[in-house]
Amino acid sequence: MVDLLVGPVPEMAPNLPLLLQVVFILWDHYVPLVQEQAREMLGHLIHELIISKMNKDSAPAVRASSREFVETIRARKPKTHWAYDDVGSSEDGARIPKSMGQMVSEVLQIFEADFPYLRERWGKIAVQWATNCPVRHLACRSFQVFRCLLPELDQAMLSDMLGRLSNTIADNSTDIQSFSMEILITLNSITEQLTQEGLLDFPQLFWCTVACLYTIHEKEFMEVLLLLQKLLNKLDLDVKETVTFLLSMYPANWEGKFEGIQALIVKGVRSSVSLARTLEVLDKLSVLPSNELIGDSNRLLYTLLANLPRFLEGADDKEFGPPQTTIKAAESMLVMCKNDNHLEIARVLSLYTGMRFRSKDSFRTQIVSAIKETFFPQWEAPALIFLVGMLSNNLKWFKLRVMELLTAILPLIDMRKPEFAGVGADLISPLLRLLQTEYCQQALEVLDKVILISGGKMDRQVMRMSMGNRTLRKEYERTETLFGIPEDSGWAIPMPAIMASTTRANVHEVFYTCQMPSPPKDTNPTPDLQFQVDDYAYTSFADRTATMLSEDARGEGGLGDMVVRLENLDSFFADEAFNGSQPPPTDTESVHDGVESAPHLYDSRVYAILNHSLHRSASVTSFRNTFSDSLSTPAPRDQQPPPIMTPTVFTAPPLPMMGRGGIPNRGVMSPDYAQLGRPASESSSDDEYEDDASGDDDDASPNMSKDDSPFNLENLLKSAGQKAKSGMENVRNLRRNREKEKEEKDKDKDKERDELN
Repeated sequence: MVDLLVGPVPEMAPNLPLLLQVVFILWDHYVPLVQEQAREMLGHLIHELIISKMNKDSAPAVRASSREFVETIRARKPKTHWAYDDVGSSEDGARIPKSMGQMVSEVLQIFEADFPYLRERWGKIAVQWATNCPVRHLACRSFQVFRCLLPELDQAMLSDMLGRLSNTIADNSTDIQSFSMEILITLNSITEQLTQEGLLDFPQLFWCTVACLYTIHEKEFMEVLLLLQKLLNKLDLDVKETVTFLLSMYPANWEGKFEGIQALIVKGVRSSVSLARTLEVLDKLSVLPSNELIGDSNRLLYTLLANLPRFLEGADDKEFGPPQTTIKAAESMLVMCKNDNHLEIARVLSLYTGMRFRSKDSFRTQIVSAIKETFFPQWEAPALIFLVGMLSNNLKWFKLRVMELLTAILPLIDMRKPEFAGVGADLISPLLRLLQTEYCQQALEVLDKVILISGGKMDRQVMRMSMGNRTLRKEYERTETLFGIPEDSGWAIPMPAIMASTTRANVHEVFYTCQMPSPPKDTNPTPDLQFQVDDYAYTSFADRTATMLSEDARGEGGLGDMVVRLENLDSFFADEAFNGSQPPPTDTESVHDGVESAPHLYDSRVYAILNHSLHRSASVTSFRNTFSDSLSTPAPRDQQPPPIMTPTVFTAPPLPMMGRGGIPNRGVMSPDYAQLGRPASESSSDDEYEDDASGDDDDASPNMSKDDSPFNLENLLKSAGQKAKSGMENVRNLRRNREKEKEEKDKDKDKERDELN
């Protein structure tokens, strides 16, 4: 790094925003020398550009505070330091390290008098670095610096952020998810700062929020809900002109059918983590009239079903009654009922808000009857599917209340309707999962209310997904199901690979609506940036230096690593522990021990589990048929009518093992890159982070010939081949020795047996 103990450089002043950006993103560098030079650079900038130009007429307080700040950063006091892995407090809206926010604020106070443009120019540079820097940690720190500055937003900044978000949202990599979260948090901070007029100047913020509600990751969904709450607080979505304007900015090539905001957020009630925030947003939407942005008139049904578990829980408290938040939610729905002229539901909710019901059972009976009168039979199937999906929520009280509702509603639903034909086990898969838990008895009572369910072509896959572990999630990423495979919290998204593709495609369509000043037509607006792995994520500098001195730091699979490993083959194969190890498992053993055997094991185990659970209750004998029709190998379905499935007897014998289908590769899971403006041959976002230490060898001169190079490729490959050949010969010799030893032991046993006889 350039020696900073020199006089002023003419380029310092015009490049001040860039220099400050470099200082702040290297402030927590893993190499202490870089940290020290960053501190010295900041002190030098303040001294040469501010302190040295102050005259006697300058305010003494300003001069003294500037000098004190320089001494503070050079003394490395805690308030000027943040750790490499410090991502800020979740309670803070900006979510930045506290000391970073204080430092940026003080630096702006020192420089802004002489450089009034500093905040805006520094903010633009921070966005450029955040969206183009190939090292994820530096890119994330750049977003945090931007949130400390929060300059006035323009279309170029927003376009850069949306372009990068369209390539990273809903990604399966945890590193890329953390980068997407930084973008969402930044959009959140921008929205909080803007006024209503400012938000209408950037309708892309609204539609980006809507597009991100499709995400398959709960953490991202929670952040987007927070962003939506701020938009609802500032935008008057009950004003026709505002709704019309936002609809006019609806992206032309939106993927999938947009049915309103509420249809995208109700999935949050399936999770114990997102439940509370989802209900808060639903409460805000309840007081808004139905329109194309919010949803149509049937949204009252889903709002009511989502709130009924907490309504029942509050009604169960005979001493204090429902909490005020629950009463307010019921009052909000009363407004919706009156707007949509649903008088029977309004009557029951009025009794609830006035706490004039006799008991919880009385309220449940009346509200279920009101739902039947208002929405059935037209909405029977959607209502049942929504309620069953809520069973994945991990909260105990929530599960129990949902099962109470199902017990009351199921007798009112005609399962013979065409809407239920061919659904099969998918419809009751959340109940099947509960048969292995403490909720087994309650689940059986709900199943007892199911008269019949027609079998479906996906029953085998659904049983694996219901009773199997999460190693099967990858296999069924594109399987069309009603509920998907839930996480621990209950969060579940059907067909996650397809939904992730839809999310990225729609964010990209929002990006295209950003008004940019006539860019070149052949320019790719969202280049496929290749992020590098942060290979310095260590707890101490000693750990880092240890890896810097090792050839292994260049990444597994490198040529140097291969040679080192091949040189140790002799000692490896001669190891006593290896020689004394158990012989390799047979093919049968390996199949049953590995993850690959999971689909085969569940086929045979699920029957025993379900049969044992279902036999606990005599009431399930009311079901008339077996589940084996849809699980055993059937005749072609075009030659027979759909079988009737009843959950009483999962007693079919174990099925023969069947081959496992191939898992879709990343290329299949990725969005349509033709739509995203990127060639299909380019690597996907899973590959965006590459090891930044895997470049060319630092010791090899660019002018050095092949023969002069200390790391000669030809010699290295020749040496590697010799080592590999030697290692394979050792393996063959080891096998021969084992066979000879086994033969000798067998001969000794035969000899001893003969002597005994």
